[in-house]
Amino acid sequence: MKIAYRKLIKSLSSILLLLSPFTPSQSCGPDIMPNEGRFCVFRPEMGQKAAWTPFFYSEEWLNSYTADPEDTDYRRNIREWLTYLNTPVEESDVYELLYLTDPDDFLYAHETGNWEKLETNTFVQFLRKPENQAVMTYMLNAKQNEFIQQRWTDEYAWGDLAGKDLNLVENYQQKTEALMEKTTDAFLKQRYAFLLIRASWDDSQKYSSDVIKAGKDVRSIYNQYLKGKNTIVADWANIYIAPFYLENCDTLRYHYALLNAFDKTEEKKVAAYTRMYKKWLPDLLTFVPTPHEKAVVYTLMSLRNPGKALHELKSASKLDPQLSYLPLLITREINKLEDWLLSPSVLNFDSFLWQEQYNYETDQYEAVYEKNREKDLEYLRMFRSFLETLRPSAALPGPYLQNAIAHLYILEGNFEKAKKALNEISPQSAPEFLIQKNIEKIICTAHLADITSPETKEILAKDLKALEKSYKALYPEIKPKNEYEMRYYQDEGRDEWKDDMDELYVWLCRLYQEKGETVTAGLLYMKAKILVNEYDGGGYYSMNYYEEDGDTVMANLYYSIAYPDRYASPEQIDEWMKLKHSPQKTAFEKYISPEKWTSDEMLLDLKGTILIRLGRYEEACNTFARLPEDFWEKTYEFKHYLPATSIRYSPILPYNEEESGKKMKVSKARIAKELRELSEAVKKPDNPDIAKAWYDFGLALYNITYDGNAWMMFSYGKSSRELGDDYWSDDCRFAFYDFEPNATRYREEYYGGKKASDAFQKAYTFAQNNPELAAKANVMMFVCAMESYQNLVAASVDYDAPVPDVPARTKLLKYQLKKRFSGTRTYEILSSNCLDFEE
Repeated sequence: MKIAYRKLIKSLSSILLLLSPFTPSQSCGPDIMPNEGRFCVFRPEMGQKAAWTPFFYSEEWLNSYTADPEDTDYRRNIREWLTYLNTPVEESDVYELLYLTDPDDFLYAHETGNWEKLETNTFVQFLRKPENQAVMTYMLNAKQNEFIQQRWTDEYAWGDLAGKDLNLVENYQQKTEALMEKTTDAFLKQRYAFLLIRASWDDSQKYSSDVIKAGKDVRSIYNQYLKGKNTIVADWANIYIAPFYLENCDTLRYHYALLNAFDKTEEKKVAAYTRMYKKWLPDLLTFVPTPHEKAVVYTLMSLRNPGKALHELKSASKLDPQLSYLPLLITREINKLEDWLLSPSVLNFDSFLWQEQYNYETDQYEAVYEKNREKDLEYLRMFRSFLETLRPSAALPGPYLQNAIAHLYILEGNFEKAKKALNEISPQSAPEFLIQKNIEKIICTAHLADITSPETKEILAKDLKALEKSYKALYPEIKPKNEYEMRYYQDEGRDEWKDDMDELYVWLCRLYQEKGETVTAGLLYMKAKILVNEYDGGGYYSMNYYEEDGDTVMANLYYSIAYPDRYASPEQIDEWMKLKHSPQKTAFEKYISPEKWTSDEMLLDLKGTILIRLGRYEEACNTFARLPEDFWEKTYEFKHYLPATSIRYSPILPYNEEESGKKMKVSKARIAKELRELSEAVKKPDNPDIAKAWYDFGLALYNITYDGNAWMMFSYGKSSRELGDDYWSDDCRFAFYDFEPNATRYREEYYGGKKASDAFQKAYTFAQNNPELAAKANVMMFVCAMESYQNLVAASVDYDAPVPDVPARTKLLKYQLKKRFSGTRTYEILSSNCLDFEE
């Protein structure tokens, strides 16, 4: 009894973590990357270089992407080599030697004369000719530089850097400087200078900048051989020369060098950006000499601004109307507005910018949300007005601008003007602009037409199919023949279009949900395999599907019913099943149909469970009767969380309960039948044992609540994320389970045990001539009151906060039990086994 009673005095400091439905509300949610919580259907990659991806507003972290995925800089370097060589050498062979050949292999081949691995490489063939010895000497030097760089990062060599390794670096620098001075070839001289600067920078990162240096100051080497030269090594050198300006605290030249590295290269963009200091950028405006460079400074200031950056954008475009970064900056502002205005309503994640502008302990969330929304809409109009003043150019193609203006009208809710802007985009525009136009067109259709009508659904199906086809044409699936081709055929584009489609599906899902078309909304939701702030089963990053023997299998069973569990009525479950088995689906129905339908059994179990929640026990019995008898023994987690005994069982008074010990099959059908029988018994006015009937019904109702032994009749999970639960309950089997919006919908009944408490109150009233039964009813009312208090009130108390007093009702019930029923067997057993009850 001590352990049983301990259930009544659970910790009053449980965490209240409620994941809200998709209306703006206080929300905690999962730990996510910034890009996962940001809604974005204005494609940031449109009109952008792949190397700029890390700077998109909707992406993760700067260092989470390949610096130059299209190898723009490498290609430029290869072109410079081919121009210099001026002889038939294959581009792919230059690439292979420069970027794929291990320095050890090349140096070993030269030393031993064994060129077997590289004998077919045309660039190597060129180098091995006696008349090209100067170029071979340079390539050997470059590969030695690579070898030294690898030594710095070799985990097995890291502890052996004293003596010979220091000498190796110093000797290399001296040798490289000598070769640079000796050669009269301007092309090779520039590359030796770059290698020397690179090696000196590398050394300065491992030790202090004055341990080892070339004979000449590296800044003078840069000024003499590379400054002002139109070559990739001169532009790359900016990133390495910059730290040496800090030796004299010359922060302006330090940032100017980084500015040039950012602007003139793709591979070094992220490195240059991350080494800059935001507070020094305004000073740089007065130092850089050209309007273009000032515009780049404003670009950097805009990229550093997570909030409204219209001022920086206006300044940059005024200084350089042909600035290549304008689409990047414009898209960032549009994606910010999408995040601020749509992320809370579509993905149910709070906007990252303003989510900390209110106190979670207050009721100001919705007020702050509305206030920010009005400010954001005002900013949107200002931003759109600015875009409408711009003229199409090479940097800002007309189709890009019209898509941007149309999308801003959409975000404002002005879909007619959005359509007008879209009509100005020529059908002959580039595919990437037409894809965005089609996205905007689908959104306009969904808002302007009656999306519930068959005609509109057919239009949407047609347009969605066409959009997918356009994406596939723009991002064809290519299997590279070799490692060289693999560098140039990235798969990011295909991944991005799938994400775009998923976000579009979720937006359409929300629109259909508003119209009450839960089946359509649910199927669109399942089609969009995207993270939202709603529980779909398993961990937040678990797969919902996997391949097995060529067949698609649903890995997460709850996922198959998660959406209808949240939003569907029993009748809508019937609609779901009817559509599933319909032999003549419309084009729209075929389009939204999942690749693997939810099983009939799980849908029937869900329907029956919803009917139990609604107290429609007869219908629940009929529904569960359609399932195999062993369904609950073999499926999901039912056998672990449904009792194999009667639900007329008290958690604190487990005696004299006729059926509490009888083992039966784990079955919702059996429990539903018991609920139906008990509910019918209390409706009989001539029932001679009405008090006992109400008491038994109260026990049954209690046991299908959150704290009962048959709680899985009502819910599909229970975990640390749920209302008032102990963190270690059930070994956190369901990890991140959340019952919303049902947690709110059935709050009093499921967590507060209100229906059960009302039944015990009736039993207590009818049992005035039966003190033993009245005492039991009194105890169970106390149990319900105490657990209701713990679940609904104490769950919000912080761990370190003092535990408040229990409410008056629990005190009254406890006093009443002792005052009126101290002579009963119930009180005797309770007080002798649960001493805490005497306190």
